[in-house]
Amino acid sequence: VSTQSTGYNIVETVLSTKESEDDSLLRYLIRDMELLRRVQDAWTSNQTVKEDHSNPCKKRVRRSGHLGHLYKMAHEIQETLEKRENRQVISEWLQDQEDPNFWTEFYNETLQEQRTKNEQQLGPWSTFGKNCGDI
Repeated sequence: VSTQSTGYNIVETVLSTKESEDDSLLRYLIRDMELLRRVQDAWTSNQTVKEDHSNPCKKRVRRSGHLGHLYKMAHEIQETLEKRENRQVISEWLQDQEDPNFWTEFYNETLQEQRTKNEQQLGPWSTFGKNCGDI
């Protein structure tokens, strides 16, 4: 299991905390660790074209890599904000921010391209669950 998967699993578990349960770990993750800001910063810095000043062609330097775990974390955060019992913890934190809409803008605009890619069907059609004659 990779550290990214482990990190995602921890965040998923903490975000799934029921409102009636002790939410101190959730509050720590949101308020003290600023999870939303960290996810946004890591995603944005990875997507930014970086110039290598030692390279005369100034070609793009390799990105940090596949950040699927960050996308999944962002999706879990958004699911929490929209549907889960403990959404108040995140909502309160967002209201305390200089720009309370930064997360909504990040999720709805910046991650839109990735969401579109993730939802796109691979191949011309799906054959799962169909008979060969149905295609």
